[in-house]
Amino acid sequence: MKDVTSKHKVTGFPRIQILIIWLMLVCPIVSFGQPSNRFKNQIDALFMDWELENHPGGVVGVMQSDEVIYLNSFGNASLEYNVPTTEATLFNIGSISKQFTAMGIVLLQERGLLSIDDPVQKYFPEFQIFDKSITIKHLLQHTSGLRDFHDLMALAGWRGDDYRTNEDVLRLLQKQTDLNFKPGEQFMYSNSGYVVLAEIIEKVTGEDFKIWMQNNLLSHYRCTIPMWRTIISALSPIGPHRTTIATIGCLKWPKGIGHIQGQGICIPPWRTC
Repeated sequence: MKDVTSKHKVTGFPRIQILIIWLMLVCPIVSFGQPSNRFKNQIDALFMDWELENHPGGVVGVMQSDEVIYLNSFGNASLEYNVPTTEATLFNIGSISKQFTAMGIVLLQERGLLSIDDPVQKYFPEFQIFDKSITIKHLLQHTSGLRDFHDLMALAGWRGDDYRTNEDVLRLLQKQTDLNFKPGEQFMYSNSGYVVLAEIIEKVTGEDFKIWMQNNLLSHYRCTIPMWRTIISALSPIGPHRTTIATIGCLKWPKGIGHIQGQGICIPPWRTC
């Protein structure tokens, strides 16, 4: 399978650059309330280089408390199709999606449908690996000791751009007999844990993860509703509000770990409810 992610990764930004931009823009503003037009112009000037012809761009936003006080777009969302970035352009938010998965679990606990102290074995009794006293809380906090499925798939001969599903991940986990460490003893970032959390949400609710999250979380709070990554959205014709290449390159991710697209600034619903 052709690797489409590396060719077009210019449409995104490394995490450290995003952090630097955020610090540059937010720190001078938080003490002064609404920025003046002069200050907005100064922010615009920082990104004028992105306005060059066929230059990769992005959407820059600044929030104070829960209010968006600056939002503007620069450059192109797609270099291949020469599509400009707008404030409505959809961007993959990557592992920030895990916050939404975690909030789904919290809602189910509030409704009395599960407890974060439940052993994961309760939901996967056939999995030998979950005999190790792993709880939902361990999955949420990346302290379960579960091996990351990216590493497991690489060892099994999967290529980095191979399409993979939650079912593929679960098959690998079902074959595991040991952990990286005893649950709760260490922190180790694990994508595997959030795949399992998405599966738990489906088992408890009896609904598809995306549909339940849309109906019970995203549509009930003040948030620009994200768009779930699907093959259909990737294959549909390019439009002014889609960063198509980034979408296609990330279709390989299972549900629960990095599956959401959002516009500009999307306020996490747990900040505004």
